[in-house]
Amino acid sequence: MRKIKLFVFGLLFIILFLLIPNLCMAKDLDIINEYNITVDPRSNGSLDIVYNIKWQVLDSDSEGPLEWVKIGIPNSSVDAIKALSKNIKSAKYYKDNGEFIRIDFKKSYLKDEEVEFSFSIHQDYMYKIEGDKCVYEFTPGWFEDIEVKKINILWNAKNVLTSSSKNTNSDNYLVWTSSLKKGKKLTAKITYLKNAFNIDYSKQVDNAPTSSTVQFMKNSNYYLKMIKIIVVLIVIVYVASFFLGLGYYSHSGYGYRNDSYGHYHHYHHRNSSPPSWHSSSYHSSCVSSCACACACAGGGRAGCSKKDFYGTNLNTEKIINVLRKK
Repeated sequence: MRKIKLFVFGLLFIILFLLIPNLCMAKDLDIINEYNITVDPRSNGSLDIVYNIKWQVLDSDSEGPLEWVKIGIPNSSVDAIKALSKNIKSAKYYKDNGEFIRIDFKKSYLKDEEVEFSFSIHQDYMYKIEGDKCVYEFTPGWFEDIEVKKINILWNAKNVLTSSSKNTNSDNYLVWTSSLKKGKKLTAKITYLKNAFNIDYSKQVDNAPTSSTVQFMKNSNYYLKMIKIIVVLIVIVYVASFFLGLGYYSHSGYGYRNDSYGHYHHYHHRNSSPPSWHSSSYHSSCVSSCACACACAGGGRAGCSKKDFYGTNLNTEKIINVLRKK
């Protein structure tokens, strides 16, 4: 009988090791080959921003083809949203536990296909006044589950006093270049004399509009996976204790920890750069001029509403409405 119990216990652990990889490692659906952001400040300190992105589909079987994406922006004070490439069906502001521009394509993209698309926005509430200086800390939206092979931030160098970039191109733009692993970000810091713009003190980044929903988790994908693993462990321990005759109450020690996550400053930072969108961190509204980090590919990918492949779709407004009805 003891040999049978040991066999069952060993079998349960084998099952656990088989399950953990599936819970912890999601298949890469996409990769961003190039992510270009060009910024031109207006005379009032607000920013005209142009995005050009080369997005490649790696897997169109698991969750379907690429149909739409969302790109994080710093806050909801955005207008003049315009599609610049002909392959875009629509470009619009999109709020989903953060601030985004949602891009819907005219066609679906399958495995190994690359879609290059461009759009522009006008963004306000981006600077902070420090003495006689006007300071920007700009972090473009980053991607929790997608690698970026190359990112370029280009910022008009006219009237710039100092910056964290040492490179300027032939068009007189400061340049920041890097590659980004999943969840990583790039921040550009630029300083002007305050009198370089017609400053409105009420439109500093700390006063930026925030999302009406609450970001409960910095990385909901990570925590959801951990919860799944914990549930599996509890089941295995319970079943093992039953077969080994340890009894349910023997050395139980189960506990509950309630961690809540809310706007914080944010992942996002007021003046810290994210995560702060990811202070970096994960905020529903980004501080400083960081853009929130989630990116979603269509067909039910990261953050999308259909299948939520990466487990990041936590729509708190819907949850609250359901609870109220009950």
